[in-house]
Amino acid sequence: MKNTINKITNNIDQIKIVNSGLNSLLKFGKETPYQFDAAEMRNAVIAAKSKKYPVMVHANGKEPVRISIESGIDSIEHGFFMGKDNLQKMAENKVTWVPTAYTMKAISQYFPYSSTKSQTARKNLNHQIKQLALARDTGVNVAVGTDAGSIGVHHGSSVAEEFKLFKSAGYKTEEIIKCGTYNGAKLLGLEDKGLIKKDFSASFIAVKGDICLFPENMRNSIFFHNDHFLSKTDADS
Repeated sequence: MKNTINKITNNIDQIKIVNSGLNSLLKFGKETPYQFDAAEMRNAVIAAKSKKYPVMVHANGKEPVRISIESGIDSIEHGFFMGKDNLQKMAENKVTWVPTAYTMKAISQYFPYSSTKSQTARKNLNHQIKQLALARDTGVNVAVGTDAGSIGVHHGSSVAEEFKLFKSAGYKTEEIIKCGTYNGAKLLGLEDKGLIKKDFSASFIAVKGDICLFPENMRNSIFFHNDHFLSKTDADS
C-alpha cells in the first residue's frame, strides 16, 4: 500500500483505505478482521502525509478501527461496533468520525420487516445511534456523511435523514448543522466553507419554517451560491 501511494503522480484530494469488511445483515455485531496491520497502515499514512493527502478509512469493528486511529489517520468512515475505547481515542487524537447511520435504516426499510436482514439492520442502527450519543458526550469531532448510492440511500434526501438520526442521538440543532457543514468542510480541506464568517465563501441553504422544524423542513430548502467571499458586514448580518 505504501508503494502504491508513493507512485501517485496525478492530483487527488485524499486517500481512502478500506480496512474492514461490511456489516453483517445476518448476525448482529459480527466483526470482520482488519485488512492491513498496524505497520502497513502506519507506513501508508506516512506516505500519504508526505504528499499532504488526508487519509480517510472505511473501518468497522474494534480492531480495524483501533489500528487505523493509532496510525494517524484523519477520519473513520462508518465505525460500526468500534466501542467506547476507540471513541475516546478518536477524541484524544482529533480523528473525525463519519457514522453513516442512515445506511442501516434504509436497509431495514428495503427488506421485509420480519426478515433477518431487516431485523439485524435495525439492531445495527440502534447500536450506532448509541455510539453517536457517546461520541457527543466524549467530544468526538463528527461530520455528516451518508454513503449515498447504497441500498435506499439517495443523494440529497439522505442528508436530512442522517440529520434526523443525529437528533435522535441527542444532538442539538446547532450541533447537527455544524456536523453537516463546517466539520465536513474542514475534514475535506475546504478551509473557506462551512461558516458564516469573513473571508468564507458565500454558499447557503435557506430553509423555510421555524428552526424547531429542522431537519424535517429541509424539503423546502433553497440553495444559494455566490462566488464572492463574505465581508465582515455580510458575516455580521
